[in-house]
This record gives sequence, C-alpha cells and structure tokens, in this order.
Amino acid sequence: MTAIQFPAALRRLSDSPLEWFCLLGGLFFVNHYAWFLDDAYIYFRYVDNLLFLGHGLVFNAGEYTEGFSSPFWTLLLIPMRGLRLDYWLLTRLIGASCFFLFWLLAVRIRRASEIDATAGPNLPLCFLSFNYAVACYFTSGIETPLVQLSAALYAYFTLRPRGRWLQLLLGITPLVRHEFLIPFALAWAYAFWKNRRLPAWMLGSCVASLGGWMLFRIVYYADLVPNTFYLKDTTNWSQGWRYLWDTVDSLALYAILPLLWGLGWLRRERLAATLAARLAMIAFALPVLLYVVRIGGDPRHYRYLAFPVCLLLFSTTGIAAAWLAPLAARARSRVGTSLSLATILLSFTLYPQQLGEHPLAGNVAHSPRWDINDAVVHRYHELLRQDPWALRGSDQLDRYREYRERGRNRAYPRRPVIGWWCASLYAEFDRRAIHGLGLTDAILARVDMPADRPAHKMGLIPLATQLAEIYQRTPSQPRRGYFRAAVEQGAAPAWVAENLDSIEILEAKIFNRHAFLENLRLATTRVGRIRPPVPESQFPAPSQPSQ
Repeated sequence: MTAIQFPAALRRLSDSPLEWFCLLGGLFFVNHYAWFLDDAYIYFRYVDNLLFLGHGLVFNAGEYTEGFSSPFWTLLLIPMRGLRLDYWLLTRLIGASCFFLFWLLAVRIRRASEIDATAGPNLPLCFLSFNYAVACYFTSGIETPLVQLSAALYAYFTLRPRGRWLQLLLGITPLVRHEFLIPFALAWAYAFWKNRRLPAWMLGSCVASLGGWMLFRIVYYADLVPNTFYLKDTTNWSQGWRYLWDTVDSLALYAILPLLWGLGWLRRERLAATLAARLAMIAFALPVLLYVVRIGGDPRHYRYLAFPVCLLLFSTTGIAAAWLAPLAARARSRVGTSLSLATILLSFTLYPQQLGEHPLAGNVAHSPRWDINDAVVHRYHELLRQDPWALRGSDQLDRYREYRERGRNRAYPRRPVIGWWCASLYAEFDRRAIHGLGLTDAILARVDMPADRPAHKMGLIPLATQLAEIYQRTPSQPRRGYFRAAVEQGAAPAWVAENLDSIEILEAKIFNRHAFLENLRLATTRVGRIRPPVPESQFPAPSQPSQ
C-alpha cells in the first residue's frame, strides 16, 4: 500500500493508493447514478421565483409558505443558480464537491484513528465509495449530499472536538435538516465534556445561523417550522421498523456492523484512545435513526437513514488496523489491500431488493417492498430523466424572459394547476400551483389525514381540487378574508366552513404583511388540526401516482 510515492501536495491529502482509488471510483458512480428526486423541483420553483420572476422565496406569488425542508440547501442553490447554471449541471457539481469533501474527511478520520502511527485499510471509505445507495444520494437535487457530508463532519469532530472550523460547521448542520438539532446538542455536550470548557464557537455558529433563519422565517413566513413538518410529523412505528430493516438488510449491516464492533471490542485495549469518539458517533446516529423510525421512514430506500448509516460505519474506522498492527509491514500491507478490495467488491454487489438486477445496467425492473421503492423510479421517469454524462440539462430561463417581457409576472390569471408531480408544477411557473399531497400548501399540510404510505396522503387530492375551485373564483390575488367570503357566498365545501377558524389563522400566515410582532403572534398561535367533514374512507379514491 505504500509502494506508490505521491507528490507532497497529494500525500497531504492521502498517501494510500486505495483511498485515491475510492475517490476516483466514488466520483464515477456519483455521476453515473445522478438523478433528480421529484421533490427537487419544489426547491427549483422557490429559487427561480426569487431570482428570475421577482416573486420572492415563494412557491406561488404572494403566498408565504415555507414548503421546503432544508434552508441550507435552498441558500446554497440561490447563488449557484444566480450564475444561470442549469439545475442538472449544478446538482452534479455540488454532488461531486460534497463527495470529495466526504472522501477527505474519511481519510482524516482514518488518520486520526491510527493506532501507534500504524496505517491500516480504510474499510468504511471503501464500502461507502462504491455502494449504489450512497452514490445515489450525493445527487438527487435535494439536500442529501449535505446530509452525508454532515455525517462525515460529525464523525471527524468526535476525534478532533477542539477544531474551531469543525465547531463552526457543525453549528450550521441544523439548517441542513431540522432533526440534526439533536446530534448537534449531543455534540455540543460531548465537546464540553472532552474540552472541559464551553464550545463557544459551536454555540455561536448555531445561534447565528439557525437563529438568523428563525427570525427570517417568522418575518417572512409567520411560522416556527417548515410546512413539511406539519405534513410529515406523524407516528408510524411499524412502517418505520420495516423501513429500517429494508436498509439494514439491503446493505448487509446486520452482519457488517456487529462483526466489526465485536472485533473492536476484542481489541479494545488498542482502541482505548478512540473509544469515546466511537461511542459518540453511535450516540449521534441513534436519535436520528429513531426519529426516522417514528415517522415511518420514506418512500425511497435509504434516503432518510443516510446520516445514521454513514456515522455508524465511520465508527468502525481503524478496527482493522488494530488487528493488523502486530503483523510485519509487508504482510500488513498485503492483508490490508485484500480486505479493502473485498470490501469494495462486497459494497458494489449490494443493491436494494426492490430492483430486479444491478442498477449499473440502467433502467432495471423494480417493484415496491413494504411501500418503499428505489431511486430508479424517478431516475428514469419521463418527467425527470436526464443523461448523466451530458454536460448540461434542460432549462426554462428563456421562458422566464419571455414571460417577463409580456409583463405578466405579477399575477396568475389562469386556472390553478393541481398535481403531485413537482416537475409538472415547476413547468407551470405562470400558474398558481397546488401540490395535491400538501407539500407546499399550509392548509392541506394540517389536514388530519392518514398516510397511504410515508409522505403520501392521497386523500388530500380531492381537497386540493376544492381549494383550486375557491382560488379560481377571481383572477385577482387571494388575500385575507378570501375563505370567509367563499363560505358566506356558499362557494366553499363543508369542510372549509367547519374548519374556518383554523383556516383563517393559516390564511393570515400565508398572506402575512411581514410585520415582526404580528408574525410572531401568528407563529406562536396554535392551529388546530383540520378535520375533513366525513370519514376518509368516503372520499373518492384518487388515481395513484406511478411511484
């Protein structure tokens, strides 16, 4: 493993040929498996409305609802999209950059875990660099590359808790996903325990970033959490455990993690210096894992478990080196190389059981397992399909320019469009769009409707149609009092009339005036769950989207 000599600049990054092989292989697969999750087009519509149509950071002009889950991803997209990069190129650039940083942190985790300066194989990096599921989520068009990069940051932080730049970066992670506030709090306590002093940089970074966004959220959206929280914050333990097993089974983690942790325990005297860090990685991962299980997981294999899976695998870094340390240098190198290559081969062969064959083959046959499917469903869908090796993708900047030149970018005179495919709604940028599953609509998100499967409440679609009928009563911009007027004129369905008190609070949020004190009152006002007037079973069965 040490026979190849790299230039000094490269040796500072890594002196291991196998780690460099992981970088090249990982970058190849990140691009080869690049794709758009349909939800990405929600972010795209928000960003384009801000940058090119003058509507602000909104899904519909004049309607202030935070329908995206990751503020940091949104803030990252804005300046890059401002360079007029198309989203397909932009997504792959971010994915490749995040994988490089992920790789660099994995190398540093290995170096920080070395026993008696004895370099060993980086088995977690070998596994993560060549795994299909991991490669998928360094793209997708949503925040998933930042999620996996965050896992590497937390892992490295446990080994270097004094690092100021690490503390600053960890303070930003709750903006990547709201549930990261839990591992952040645990990391803060861990740093206080290890350093015997308050990690002020870490706390200051979180207060500045998360606190700043919270102030913006109150002033702009009149709320404390994003709209998706109200929609998805449900409890479905049985589906959540199935979602967990779907990932654990497909990645063979039921065998890999106990085996490596068991081997680590047998060599605990050699790993004593890093034992606290390894336990901290596990402690940071488990609350996020349990949160995912509680809400019932996700319709996409692995996505919501990317953070805990990566952290748990990083906790095994250096265990192989502890076992190989007594061997002579040449034997250690040969055995380490063999173990690394075996890990790469194993990881490459593992793919979701929803697929009929290895996804390297392209658009392979697939079928849901426990209402969970794979990224391939979206990767090859007619609305979402992109060429992974094309330099650029399709864009609609020219359509925006023509729309602005017609002077029609301040109102939506046409009938509202309803749909559950976000890509279709993105294309209808000149119409008020209602996401039929409630992702971007504050009223639908709070309807007390059971999920058909995670994040999919098909019973909301008839209600979305009825909301559209209210909105189309007049071509003017809806405003406060719009729903009460519809009820008084007999133009609203019964469920709107029966839940008018809650709807009017939401209406005040949606059409808020950006006055801080008024919005703070609205943000802290409890909104009761909206109940449909008849049992959900009596709603007409909508056609299922092909996901």
